[in-house]
Amino acid sequence: MKFPSKKEIDENRPKFALLPSDDYRLKVIGINPQTRQRYGSTEQEEVINVVLEVISFKDGNTAYDKEGKDATTRRIFFTARPANIGFMRDGTPSKTRCLVAYTLGQNIEDTINFESWEQLLGKEIYAEIIEYTTLKGDKRNKIVRFLLPKREHFPPKNITKDYEIKGEKNGIPIVEEKKNK
Repeated sequence: MKFPSKKEIDENRPKFALLPSDDYRLKVIGINPQTRQRYGSTEQEEVINVVLEVISFKDGNTAYDKEGKDATTRRIFFTARPANIGFMRDGTPSKTRCLVAYTLGQNIEDTINFESWEQLLGKEIYAEIIEYTTLKGDKRNKIVRFLLPKREHFPPKNITKDYEIKGEKNGIPIVEEKKNK
């Protein structure tokens, strides 16, 4: 039996072109709980490795990689940390909190209730993905933040029955005054 060297494995590893830095629509396709060593510590921590699949750019257009090839079905990985599901000192919610709240349609600032991480499977979420350079000089993609889901547009509460919605343009409702009959 022969096991290849790291160099051989690295040379034969499939190369993927990076995704351009942009906002993407993603789908949760895998949830893998794991215990691993906490970064910079000897302590163990529980993490959830979340596998997401690219559906499109956030605006709905087909997602392409930096070489111009179709990037739909490309996989993106995110490590959720259940111990860090709160808020940072400046009040910003953690990425893990955003992932759970936005995929389940819950308010980010309220108590978030869910039974298990598997509830996220099949759900869609928007995320900003960037290209960055590692300390070793390798270029990679990573999720820097999860974005609020698109919401249905409702007329402002102060519109009276003398107005009606005629449609929308670029996501903005078109409101017109009703004609008197």
